[in-house]
Order: sequence, then C-alpha cells, then structure tokens
Amino acid sequence: MQHLPSIRPRTRRATVIVPSLIFVTLVGLGLAALTVDTGVMYVARSECQSAADSSSLAGASGLGQGQVTVETRSNEFAGHNDVSGRAVQTGDLEIVLGNWNGVLREFLPSDGSGTGSPNAVHVDVTRPHLSLIFAKFLGIDETQLERGATSLGGGGVCTGIWGIHGVSGNGSILTDSYDSTSGSYGGDNVNANGDLCSCEDIRLVGSLEIHGDVMYGADYDLT
Repeated sequence: MQHLPSIRPRTRRATVIVPSLIFVTLVGLGLAALTVDTGVMYVARSECQSAADSSSLAGASGLGQGQVTVETRSNEFAGHNDVSGRAVQTGDLEIVLGNWNGVLREFLPSDGSGTGSPNAVHVDVTRPHLSLIFAKFLGIDETQLERGATSLGGGGVCTGIWGIHGVSGNGSILTDSYDSTSGSYGGDNVNANGDLCSCEDIRLVGSLEIHGDVMYGADYDLT
C-alpha cells in the first residue's frame, strides 16, 4: 500500500505573518517617533532657551526706565529668535519684573514678595502647538515647550564674566578685576570684581581662585 505524504494547511501561517508585519510596522513607527521627534523637541527646547536668555538680558538693560521699556526690549530681542522655524511672538512671552536674591538663588516678583526697586527680569518663553512628525501615527499631533531665564539689571552683584549658555573651565582658573583708568594691571590696582556668572550651569575643574561672586541660573547647578 502506498502512503501519500501529509499536506499541512497553509492558511494558518498567513494568519501569523500578517499580525507580525503589523506589529513590526508599529514598532518601527514608534522608534522613528522616539528618535526623530525627540530630536525636534531637543532643538526647539534649545532655541526656546536662547530666546528666553536674550529676552531677559535685553529687558534687564531697561530696568530703571520703566516697565514699558523693559517689556519693549524683551519683546524686541525675543522676536529675533526662531523656535522650530517660527519667530517668537509677543504672545509667547511672560515677562515679570522682580528682585533676585543671589544668596538664596530665588526670584521674587515685584507684585508679590519682592522688596525695593526691581533689579531683575524673568522671562518665560512658551512654544505652543509644536508639530510632531512620526508621533502623529501614534495619535500625538503636537506638544508644548516652555523655558525661562532670569537676568539682573545693570551690574548687580555680578559685573565680571557672563556665560549665557553656561560656563565651563578646566585647569588653573583665576578671576579678578582692575580699573584701566587707574593704570596697568597689578599691585594695588587688582580688585575683587572678577565675578563668574551664567543663566545656566557653571562647571569648573582644577585649581580655582575666584575673586568675586559666583552666580548660576535658577534650576541649574554649580559643579
């Protein structure tokens, strides 16, 4: 008697392949969304921070000349910055005058617990409706970013070195100051105004001798 080879149904294999392809496609879209859209948000976040830094610094230059001047300068310089291809607009800004406590590292709004004349400006820049690319396939069309910066008016307690995007150094570091109108550097013409300040982090490694104040931004670190 001759035995015929058994024949296995093939329809079952097809029912496995199709869900697998769908799963792989969804995983691929998810990875693309994570990679591309995270990059988009990272760049936009950096641009948002630059806008907040320049806006607060410009506004602080107008302290003592009235709130209108502060807001005008803040809006003007913020508008020179693009976030994700669109210029920052007045409606994207929240400008607050107040006082910066360098010891406690706190900004106190003038309409709240601030004392005396305002010596600082805090600016929040919000980028609403930031469109995402691949995340749309997962039901996420857009997100919102917000960054802030605080700047002192005039010299304040920091009249030396300013780093808008942070300060970093490695090696033998010495800061001080001198009055060029009183002669050359050296001797009695060396003063303790070698302040080291930034709106962001300050990270220093090595032999440090800072003749002045060290100030870093709110929500940042000194290392």
